[in-house]
Amino acid sequence: MNAGTSAGPVKVWPGVVQMNENRYRHLAQLAGTHLVELRPYEVRAGDGGTDERCAIYIATNHSGHACYAGQTRPQDAHDAAARRLRQHRRAPSKADEWRGYWVIPLDDRTTQADLNRIEREICARLGLQVRNTRWRKRAARTDH
Repeated sequence: MNAGTSAGPVKVWPGVVQMNENRYRHLAQLAGTHLVELRPYEVRAGDGGTDERCAIYIATNHSGHACYAGQTRPQDAHDAAARRLRQHRRAPSKADEWRGYWVIPLDDRTTQADLNRIEREICARLGLQVRNTRWRKRAARTDH
């Protein structure tokens, strides 16, 4: 844990759902035809990246609970999920609490609307808030 503010220590959402191979497979099915392959294992933070550009990644804490889900886009570089996790972990609270991540690699032709939809569905099943709600609300209006 890090020191935080006078209001107390800064914490990352601790998660309510434990990630495991079966849960990963269930979540990966939500991608439908956009799924490139199954990768039913956790990648440890700091380990080498993987080769996806377009993906949904699920960060886990030290107890293995899903605490964040995000997306990478087709225009991102290879190893996009590992790069995003490194960016997130610059925040001390995330560096302290995030252990690793699971990757759901998607076809590079996945549209932004489909990427947003898949991410929302995964977040809903994991009890996670979709981040950046301001721009995502605008995007949701154009998803229909």
